[in-house]
Amino acid sequence: KWVDQVMAALEGEPLRLTADVLALHTHCRFGQWYQGAGRQQYRHLSAFKAIHPVHSEVHRLGREILRLRDAGQLPEAHLAAQSLLTCKTRMLQHLDQLQREVLTQDNA
Repeated sequence: KWVDQVMAALEGEPLRLTADVLALHTHCRFGQWYQGAGRQQYRHLSAFKAIHPVHSEVHRLGREILRLRDAGQLPEAHLAAQSLLTCKTRMLQHLDQLQREVLTQDNA
């Protein structure tokens, strides 16, 4: 949903994210889960650890896209948006892997 909101803002929709939720990967809903309940339960799993750098990159790219948009550099913003969508896919893959690791752990 966070990525969808950044993409909509790139296309001219009002940005519905607060500055801190946009800037800080620990302030979005996923970041709060990751730093709290997720860390408590899954910090020992490799897939959980792999999520952090990708999640940070998602936030960096979101900020960059909006900076480029605000500077009138729309081709560059759209290029960065493609990178954001790639990161989103990577994050979803890591979450899928985390689910598999949790199931494996629970069945052991």
